[in-house]
Amino acid sequence: EAINHNVILQTHPEMFLLDIPGHINKASGGMAYRIMVRLTKPTSDDTNNADKLPPVIFPGGLASNLMTMSRHQDELTKQHGFTVVNFDRLGVGLSDPYPASFNQQPPSAADVAREMQFVMSHCERILHTKKKWICVGGSMGANVATAFM
Repeated sequence: EAINHNVILQTHPEMFLLDIPGHINKASGGMAYRIMVRLTKPTSDDTNNADKLPPVIFPGGLASNLMTMSRHQDELTKQHGFTVVNFDRLGVGLSDPYPASFNQQPPSAADVAREMQFVMSHCERILHTKKKWICVGGSMGANVATAFM
C-alpha cells in the first residue's frame, strides 16, 4: 500500500520531503530519491537562548525510523530550546523505498553520513544559519555519526 505523503505533510507541518541526488547514497543505484525530514524549532515560549544553541541531528539506528526519536526530539525542542532534525534514510519509514534495481548491498555508514550532510546543509538554508551541529546517534546511528566526522 502506498504512503499518502500529502496527508502526513498536512497533519505535520514540521515535516517535509527532501529530494536527494542519486550520487549521495550508492544503494540508490544512482537514482534520485526523496527522504522524509522532521525539523522542530523552538517557539519564543520554549526558551530565550534558542539562537545560541547548536542544532541537533539524529541519524537513525538500523531498525529505527524518525518516529523512534520523536519524543526525544520534542523534549529537546520544547523543554531545552534546541532546533532538532530527524530523518528517514533511503528505504526506511516515510522515505522512498530502495529502487527496483537495488543490488541488495545495503547503504554503508558513509552513504548515510553523506545523506545526513545533505539534510544538514538543506536545514541550514531553511534556518539561515551555519553553526556546528550536535549529532546524537544510537546503534547504527553512532556509526553514521562517526563516519560523518
